[in-house]
Amino acid sequence: MPAPLPQAEAQTIPNEPSSNRRPDIQGLRAIAVLLVVAFHAGLPVPGGFIGVDIFFVISGFVITAMLHREWRQTGRIRFRRFYLRRFKRLTPALALVVAVAMFMSIFVLSPFGAQQNAAKTAIGSMMLVANFVIFRTTGGYFDAPAETNPLLNTWSLSVEEQFYLAFPALIALGWMLAHRKGLLRFSPPALIFGVGIVSFALAWKGAEILDVLAQQGFAWRSPEIFIGFYSPFTRAWEFAAGAFLALTLAKWTVQAPRLLTGSGLVGAAMLAASLWLITDTTPFPGAWTLLPVTGTLLLLYAGTNPTAPTSQVLSTRPMVKGGDWSYSIYLWHWPMIVFAVTLWPDRPMIAVIAAVFSLAPALASYHWVEQPIRNLRITSRSRVLRLITTTVLVPTGLALALLFTAHQGWWSQQVFEFKADISSMHIGGANDCWSRAPLAPESAVNCVWNKDGTGPPIYVLGDSNADHFTEGFVDAGAALDRPVYGAYATKCPFISIDFSDEHPVGDSLTCQTYVDQSLMNLKSAQPGLVVISNSSYWVPDEAEGITMSQFRAGLSDTIQQIRGDGHQVLLVQKVPDWGGPGGNGWDPRLCPMISILRGSCAAELPLDQALAHRVDERAVISQVASREGATVWDPADSLCPDDTCSTSGPGYIRYTDATHISVPQAKALAPTIREVLASLS
Repeated sequence: MPAPLPQAEAQTIPNEPSSNRRPDIQGLRAIAVLLVVAFHAGLPVPGGFIGVDIFFVISGFVITAMLHREWRQTGRIRFRRFYLRRFKRLTPALALVVAVAMFMSIFVLSPFGAQQNAAKTAIGSMMLVANFVIFRTTGGYFDAPAETNPLLNTWSLSVEEQFYLAFPALIALGWMLAHRKGLLRFSPPALIFGVGIVSFALAWKGAEILDVLAQQGFAWRSPEIFIGFYSPFTRAWEFAAGAFLALTLAKWTVQAPRLLTGSGLVGAAMLAASLWLITDTTPFPGAWTLLPVTGTLLLLYAGTNPTAPTSQVLSTRPMVKGGDWSYSIYLWHWPMIVFAVTLWPDRPMIAVIAAVFSLAPALASYHWVEQPIRNLRITSRSRVLRLITTTVLVPTGLALALLFTAHQGWWSQQVFEFKADISSMHIGGANDCWSRAPLAPESAVNCVWNKDGTGPPIYVLGDSNADHFTEGFVDAGAALDRPVYGAYATKCPFISIDFSDEHPVGDSLTCQTYVDQSLMNLKSAQPGLVVISNSSYWVPDEAEGITMSQFRAGLSDTIQQIRGDGHQVLLVQKVPDWGGPGGNGWDPRLCPMISILRGSCAAELPLDQALAHRVDERAVISQVASREGATVWDPADSLCPDDTCSTSGPGYIRYTDATHISVPQAKALAPTIREVLASLS
């Protein structure tokens, strides 16, 4: 996902010679922004997000070179002037994007989390802490929630600003120390080198370092913020690398044409290799980050010779223009992609189209906001205060308004009803029947319904796919005067088989204990009907995991044990879902606000397509049930009338996500379940 970064000016001191401007650096910025935009648009550049790292190195190089020139000419760094220039350069354009994103979020984003995350990120971006806010709200850079945050790109801008707050003071301290004799004359590069080494060590071995500290009694609640993708601590070495190169070139310059030419070509090759050697599964930042960082350093070094081949390519007019526009392009492209994909998720190439169209507001912002305010001369403190206050408060106020109204559901009846349908917990979950506590009919208190029923009891077992039928079985059981017991274990199939439990819930029992103990308790339980409903944990026989052969054997053994104890067995086929090919993982919590208000937040899928990825599993269930004397109930006919599956039912939402039905839908299945139960009596 995104990472817009500012392009620092080449000049810091009034009347500084224009020869300090490096057109090749602008061309390198153009390359960086093109890589990231292509990555976000879904084009085949799996490592395109390394454009962020290119920007970080450039910023360290350019800012340090600017500060060095000022120190050399004036003997000091005017911090107030420096930060005002940074503010004028970056914040007004950012404020405009944030304000527009807040307005668009009202209509495009969902009020069930996406609007709130966008608003919190907006506030964080104006306070220069968007990276920390995103870590807390949206999660990982490559996680699904990140795709719905239109301001995710501001994380890197906050890291950039955090760099601007710290590095100038560090460099100034080094120069002050350098006035002394001896080794202290090397203080500026030594300090930067030291910071870089510590940061790189944290990026490379951060997890191991934190483990060692934890053993010594130092522990943090969320250590990922120190070593994760958004961390300024694991990114500082990239800035430091650029800064160190700038200070080195200020003292020593090797004008060897062949060396510079070779450096540029090797650097370009390293960046090109990064696009395919680095992917979203690569530990990042980390050791692999050396590849794009080193490549960028080599290109910056080669750029000291304008006649080097890479310098000439990067200095062409289109490349320089692209670099000039890179900040605005980066600010605008990601929100446009998010809003377009949210509104038209099934339209081919919509992300690419949105990225192209984002050039219009980006260029408008560059010419009418970014450049005019950047060049604005402000002489009085009152005017500076008004500029800062207006720029920060307007988007922040809009974000606070969005956050408050989204939490109130926009006082809309449609929003309240929609939220109730998709968010209401099934009574099993509401009664804490997900604790993985084994079925224990004799001591059941919370997870029993119609307890005074005189008919044969109904025992519902399985994972969340068993829980989402609870209302239907409870209502059907009440109509037939039969008690209903439920015991569920999330991410745990109810089947007698060795199961690697990778998702224990807190300190609760393991999946294997839940299954084995429940089977043991059924031996002494009153004979009744055992209902088994599971999600899919099975894989083809040649893959790793629970194979179909193991599934078949385990299901047979489970049925034999239960029937041997005097119970009937009802196997429930998995509901048709949107999780397979063509299903697009439908999630009502991502529906645009405007769709919810119109009542059009829904999806349809042919029944055969909704079941296509379950064919083998469904066949095994039917075959085993027939052989072992169990009964199968398939809810597909009720959920998909006329062989068409829809997420919406008559007056309610059928599904809470791609694979689970809602409470209203479970209740609507009660008459069908009653007929199934009656036929087994």
